Amino acid sequence: MSLTWVQKCFEVLDMINKDFTRLVVEIDYPMTAWGGAAAEEFFKYSLQSMDMLNSITSSISHMIQAKISLFYALSLVENSPSSAKENLLQNQPKCSSIKLVEDFKVEGLFSGIEEKSCFGKESVILQAFSAMKSIEFWVLDAILSGMETRKSAGNFNGSNTNCLNLRSCKEINEKPGAMKEVKEVQDAAMHLAAEISTERCKEAAKELTRRLVVLENSLQEIEKQTQSLFSQLLATRNQLLENFRFKRHEP
Repeated sequence: MSLTWVQKCFEVLDMINKDFTRLVVEIDYPMTAWGGAAAEEFFKYSLQSMDMLNSITSSISHMIQAKISLFYALSLVENSPSSAKENLLQNQPKCSSIKLVEDFKVEGLFSGIEEKSCFGKESVILQAFSAMKSIEFWVLDAILSGMETRKSAGNFNGSNTNCLNLRSCKEINEKPGAMKEVKEVQDAAMHLAAEISTERCKEAAKELTRRLVVLENSLQEIEKQTQSLFSQLLATRNQLLENFRFKRHEP
């Protein structure tokens, strides 16, 4: 399992949000016109999503801290090998197994929801929220389970995905072990600790450095994607709140 897979998860989330935005435009029901039920549903959904995103950010922070500690251990290798070895064994990024959905793709997520089958545009939006939550909470839960900060998505029911237009969505399987980049750092750190007083120490230190750089780049990208989605949700929440304030002051 790779952190690259986690990055692709965020691509799925971005696709879902764009699909929802397209639906809002196509049925001509902007947020300024949303009724109380649609707004309330969005506030509930966005709050839970933001909470899960905060958990992902927290997990990333823990791994970044472990990475910094390993870089510190590398700085001790030459002048204090015993201290370096102690730090190598104590400070390693950890990451549990992740749920994998093979060839997961989302296409036309809300294309099956038509206004004629509902009573009003708000009902269309509420149905779309139900579909969006089923996928988004599922994906976020998969990410959290892979980053050792699993937090249940609450009312998520996997059966809800049956109504969605998914091109390929195979059975979720538990994959043992840490994610690829994390496992490679762990192995490189253990190898360096074993070779700390040998002539192979320098080469082992170079390998750990290389693995740490790969991990760092992956974590930076995931952190960027997490913050971007969080900011989008927060901006939409603020816009909805502003709409309600404006309506209350209308003559």
